[in-house]
Amino acid sequence: MIQECRSASSGIRTPVVDTAKWFAKLDGSPALYVTPMDGTNFNLNRDSKLGNLCTGQSAMVTLDTPFTLAATDVSKLEELTVLCITPLRSESERYSLNQKLVAQ
Repeated sequence: MIQECRSASSGIRTPVVDTAKWFAKLDGSPALYVTPMDGTNFNLNRDSKLGNLCTGQSAMVTLDTPFTLAATDVSKLEELTVLCITPLRSESERYSLNQKLVAQ
């Protein structure tokens, strides 16, 4: 789902995270690692294409809003990275741009 906030008065866009993708390096490279965020579990699954990192998506993260991330077994967690993905254009702007390109 693509989301974008626009201030009516200024026209300035505030990005909204569309996807939160997590990458974890875990001791022993388990096939599955469950992590709760704000009390809701999400799965990190081993990905052999990424050097056995465990990856998964959580609920959306709201910028400038605190959240609680817990670890089921901290002793296995070596590194944890989150990639927050936000669209650069709204869906209607992309549609308009695509229509212009098709017309040319």
